[in-house]
Amino acid sequence: MVLAVEATDSHPSREVQAAEIMLARCSRELELALRSLAADGAYGKGDFLSWLEMHGIDSYIPLRMHYPSNPHLYGIDQFTYQPDTNSYKCPEGKDLKFIGIKPAVNRSYIYRSTQSKCGACPRKTECTTGRFRQLVVHVEEAARQRARERNQQPAFFRQQRARRKIEAVFGELKNRIDSDACASDGCNMCASSS
Repeated sequence: MVLAVEATDSHPSREVQAAEIMLARCSRELELALRSLAADGAYGKGDFLSWLEMHGIDSYIPLRMHYPSNPHLYGIDQFTYQPDTNSYKCPEGKDLKFIGIKPAVNRSYIYRSTQSKCGACPRKTECTTGRFRQLVVHVEEAARQRARERNQQPAFFRQQRARRKIEAVFGELKNRIDSDACASDGCNMCASSS
């Protein structure tokens, strides 16, 4: 049963906006108590995950990892967030302090070490090619972390299996609609291939 439709082009940010509109509409107009959402990795953006949490919806969405531009360097997963000091601790136990928000980079927090901390570090070549290490962390990274933890639970795998079954039906429906529309327009190429 299809509960909502919101037409959009295939740009990822517009698909996420369309999902928010459809979920809100189902909740408001159909009075559904939405509890969970399974989707593909395109929906794993921090803003959307935070929106889902704000509406009491558990997300079961595979998340893309944020890797450094150099694959031989530590990713953010090697650093530990310290909420009491709003800083990150590197694998050697040194702090990267909060510097500020960089709005031009997807509303990200900047955490930075210093040259004196990184200069003599025995693991520096594994961490940075610069004089010191800097982390750029999306403002909704906490929501991504909670989603990452949910993705380790058995419910995540059940939700993803159910999602694939539903998407297979939608894919078949889309192919049939495209073929029928093509045939009605006089296009024989699609009609002959179905």
